[in-house]
Amino acid sequence: SRVFDGFGSQKRFAVAKASNDWVLCIDADEVLTDELVQEIKHELISNNDFAGYSIRMNLVFLNKEFVYGKESVRYFLRLFNKQKGGFTDDKVHERIAVDGPVKKLNHKIRHYSYTSLNHYLEKVNQYSSYSADLAFRKGKNKSMLVVLFSLPFNFIKYYLLELNCLNGHKGFYWSVLSSYHHFVKYIKLRELNQAGALPR
Repeated sequence: SRVFDGFGSQKRFAVAKASNDWVLCIDADEVLTDELVQEIKHELISNNDFAGYSIRMNLVFLNKEFVYGKESVRYFLRLFNKQKGGFTDDKVHERIAVDGPVKKLNHKIRHYSYTSLNHYLEKVNQYSSYSADLAFRKGKNKSMLVVLFSLPFNFIKYYLLELNCLNGHKGFYWSVLSSYHHFVKYIKLRELNQAGALPR
């Protein structure tokens, strides 16, 4: 087994083990539509000019696929030629970087992000700790004013500005919980700064 030292490093290790140059990287909670599978096959057979392909990710939250909101219009580079790029070493929020042109595909991946509220809260605890740790190591902190206004500001951003209000009551849940995620990350960062030492 391999000691986990961050998502970026872990995925770089896995990509190096791939026997083919073209690598499709998806998480366990992400599912390709049948249309996307056919589109990928067609692209790889007919075109070798691109270093990678960006794919639209549609959020499925508590079994509802969101039609509106930022989480259903974002593209992520998930298919790439490992001879032309790979994953960054970021401990969390790792990304793929390639040297060459990237094409957007037409079809989507469904991201079955959270199956229950308990699952979401477990992930918030995990990812907020990673993010706070990373920010702390870069010498960052958040003022109490930022912490105070983070909940209402982020709720307005998610619910109204990003149109999650059009995703029904689960769009409301998503907006509240996403705002809470930021809040927890900020207070964990303040806690690290107040302790004045790297977490063990």
